[in-house]
Amino acid sequence: MTQLFGEDTGKSIKTTLANLGFVLSGITTPEPIENFSLYQQWIEAGYHASMVYLARPDTLDKRANPAMMLPDAKSIIVVGIPYTPFRPVNLPPDVKIIASYAQGPDYHRLIPERLASFVVWLCEYLQQDVHHAIFTDSAPILEQELAIRAGIGWRGKNNLIINPMYGSFFLLAEIFVNVALTPDEPFSTDFCGNCRKCIEACPTRCILPNRAIDARRCRSYLTIEKRGDFSHDESLLIGDSIFGCDICQLVCPWNEKAANANPQPLFDSQRSLQVIQHEELLTLDQQTFKQRFGDTPIARTKRNGLLRNLLTAIGNQANLSDVSTLSQFIEQETDPYLKALAQSIHNQLNQKLH
Repeated sequence: MTQLFGEDTGKSIKTTLANLGFVLSGITTPEPIENFSLYQQWIEAGYHASMVYLARPDTLDKRANPAMMLPDAKSIIVVGIPYTPFRPVNLPPDVKIIASYAQGPDYHRLIPERLASFVVWLCEYLQQDVHHAIFTDSAPILEQELAIRAGIGWRGKNNLIINPMYGSFFLLAEIFVNVALTPDEPFSTDFCGNCRKCIEACPTRCILPNRAIDARRCRSYLTIEKRGDFSHDESLLIGDSIFGCDICQLVCPWNEKAANANPQPLFDSQRSLQVIQHEELLTLDQQTFKQRFGDTPIARTKRNGLLRNLLTAIGNQANLSDVSTLSQFIEQETDPYLKALAQSIHNQLNQKLH
């Protein structure tokens, strides 16, 4: 008979996690996802854009049945750790937008390190070895569904999990364990009500009526996951963003309330990335790109992806003062694609100038 650890164990787990910065935590089971058909419909509609890994049969099976991630799992501990939102106000035109979560060290490294120390504590607390697996945005798991099931929050109209106290500026992670823990009640209340601020503020209208996202129009997808050239329409959609987008979160009333929650952020995102000027970015060669961004989420786009985004954003803003900057970049750049893109934008600005 499987031993079920009760509520006292759950409280100790949550206290320990909170001391590590995971102010949000909840426990659920590895049972199949009840409304997996909604995810399938999203895939069938093509809203996942070019992210084909989201639709592979093997990963679909795992997303539908979390237990496949750890066959002997009996519980899933879901955690959320906040990060500091960056609220841009009156930025000069030569400063481009980088999403708040990307303005610090890569959470894919920091979160597992902290959770590994928690597992050490858990083994000592339970006085037994705990078979486990740690994931954070790195495996075929429907994290949001598990977060709702673990009582973390509800799915907002912008498709992000919102907690009444901490808003949505937090990162999710999961620990699958072969220990039977008392599960929490799912979060069953929808506090969005009639609010439509996120929908109306989205500059690309990528938020769908059923609380899903059309990635094909989303700035985060276009500037992070999209590979290769932008179409003309895609170029216009990214505006002045060069890595991600926080607009739908920044306008959310729950995030305004969360500003007073005083959480322990995963990292201090109030750093120089907020005000990095595009002249500086355009001088980065491969080596300096790795030195500057190698330990941040921005490394995902690689140098070419980031500069593709940056050049496109420069073209969208069409500031004549960028003509000389682009000229210098064209002269020094060796990558044929970036050189051609910069030349095209340079020509457009020159036509405007004359």
